[in-house]
Amino acid sequence: MKLNLNMDTVKQGFTLLKQKREASLTVLIALLLFVVTMLAPGFISGENLQRIVNDTTILVMVSIGQFFVILSAGIDLSVGSMI
Repeated sequence: MKLNLNMDTVKQGFTLLKQKREASLTVLIALLLFVVTMLAPGFISGENLQRIVNDTTILVMVSIGQFFVILSAGIDLSVGSMI
């Protein structure tokens, strides 16, 4: 079986990839999660997931607050220097 790759085929492939960006990023994240889990089996443990959630809670709360500030047309992006 001969693989016929010309520039039109490559351009069509990139166009399809751009259209399916969200799906390809989801697959990439799932693949990365799989690789990390294979290299470090404790990565998916309940204790580690609890630590990850605990470490990101403050950023999530600030992000939600900043979202509502921007949504209400009060553009204030100064929280980055405070964290």
